[in-house]
Amino acid sequence: DLVNVVMAGPGAVELQPRGLSKAYGLERAAELLGCTGADTIAFGDMPNDIPMFGWARHGVAMANAHAELLAVADEVTCA
Repeated sequence: DLVNVVMAGPGAVELQPRGLSKAYGLERAAELLGCTGADTIAFGDMPNDIPMFGWARHGVAMANAHAELLAVADEVTCA
C-alpha cells in the first residue's frame, strides 16, 4: 500500500510513491507554466503512461506501444 507498481517496459517495473505518477508530474509542470490539461499533449509507449494520457487533452502512443496504451490513445504515430 506504500507504492504503485507499474509496467515500465519489457521486464521492467517502476515503483512510485502512492499518489505520484507521470500524470502528476505533467500536471505540476503545466501548473508552473500556467497551463491546464486542456493545453497539453502526452506522448508515450507503455502502461505507465496511461494516467498521463487520462490527464492530457490528447494522448499520442508510439506505433510500437504496449497494447494497453494503444487501447486508450487518441492517436498513434506511423513509426
